Amino acid sequence: MRRAQVDFAVKVIRPENNELQIKANALAFTEGATLVRLRHPNLVQVHEVGKIGTETYILMDFINGRPFSEVIESEQLTETKIISIFKQIIAALAQVHDHGIVHRDLKPANVLVDEKGRAVLIDFGLASEVSKLGVSNEFVGSYLFCSPEQCGLLQRTVDIRSDLYAKSYELLFLFPRASLDRIVLQQRERRTRRLRRRVKTRTEGSVRLSANASVPSASSVRISSHCVSRG
Repeated sequence: MRRAQVDFAVKVIRPENNELQIKANALAFTEGATLVRLRHPNLVQVHEVGKIGTETYILMDFINGRPFSEVIESEQLTETKIISIFKQIIAALAQVHDHGIVHRDLKPANVLVDEKGRAVLIDFGLASEVSKLGVSNEFVGSYLFCSPEQCGLLQRTVDIRSDLYAKSYELLFLFPRASLDRIVLQQRERRTRRLRRRVKTRTEGSVRLSANASVPSASSVRISSHCVSRG
């Protein structure tokens, strides 16, 4: 769809069975209502949610990209590119979680990657506010990447940890164990070096402040002593 020389995407869920249209409309409305509240460069921006006849539609930005699942199958991905994509999605997730929302269906197919390497998290049809979730035996999500509490194997409330589980499993899915261990160690070393630099900067600043501190004059010391003796 094109408006004012700008391309937009229109999403409509059309189930094969008309009896499922009510559920499809509910999923579309959930996705639209969730994304319209969020603004982040790695989240698709929704501009309008409406209904035509019996179908709910979502008007959103058009992302000229491919699902990450297709990129994985068709390209020899480097560690640098995989890490870049994951950092972008984790940043988007942080925005989602800060609003008290859980995606509940994180997987490579729900990430679009454009030609410039920008990753965009999509498909919020199963998203829910954490406050509305509890312990449930109902299966929600995609079986390969869903957390134990989402598929009823663990009696625990579904929350942001469920999303982090799914993203962590993706890393295990993409990297051999040896490579993943090495990457984790490299990231830990980088954080340690940054922390040491901050501590060093603060320490040097404290030393300079102490060195520049004024020394009380002899007269002020005599006045203080006099006041103490009179007291």
